Amino acid sequence: MAINGVPAMRTFGPVQVPDGHYFMMGDNRDNSFDSRYFGTVARGQIVGRATSVVLSLDKKNHWRPRWNRTFSSLENKAQ
Repeated sequence: MAINGVPAMRTFGPVQVPDGHYFMMGDNRDNSFDSRYFGTVARGQIVGRATSVVLSLDKKNHWRPRWNRTFSSLENKAQ
């Protein structure tokens, strides 16, 4: 549960995200207080910037760490 007394959202959407806004998604479907609960976020409200990978796990390989990505920079990386 992300919010006390509110069940996790197993299904959600679709959502139309207005221009200049972002849909924020947590990394734990059942325990993330994200845009599914509080709506989209205006660009002007976002103050942080991701700069590096702290830990990367490979779910296709028994969730083993991908050491070549762990603690790596996000600068100049192709998506």
